[in-house]
Amino acid sequence: MIARTVIEAGQGVFPTAGIRVRALELKDYVIADDDPEYAFVSLTVRVAKGRSEEDKARTFGAVWEAVKAHLAPVYARRFMAINMDVEEFGDRLAYKQNRLHEKFGTKPLAKLAS
Repeated sequence: MIARTVIEAGQGVFPTAGIRVRALELKDYVIADDDPEYAFVSLTVRVAKGRSEEDKARTFGAVWEAVKAHLAPVYARRFMAINMDVEEFGDRLAYKQNRLHEKFGTKPLAKLAS
């Protein structure tokens, strides 16, 4: 659901070959006063530099709405917190290798700029 939303709302700004979605279930955590009935979902979006604020707001606003809609039944019956942080990266050393761009006919962002 998240990847599909990025593809649709990102309108080609985010190459399909570069989209990754991970879900991690944590067994050890504490929420507020440690009532085991509480729940939370925390999303962290990491995106490479080079996209406009408008493109990011449109795409990740759509992701936010999709996630809230998906979780609405649980949110309605439990005390729950949902958050999403969008982080831009690019001023760091990074190594990448990705043949998926061949399949989708896209180029990594760094190559789009040149």
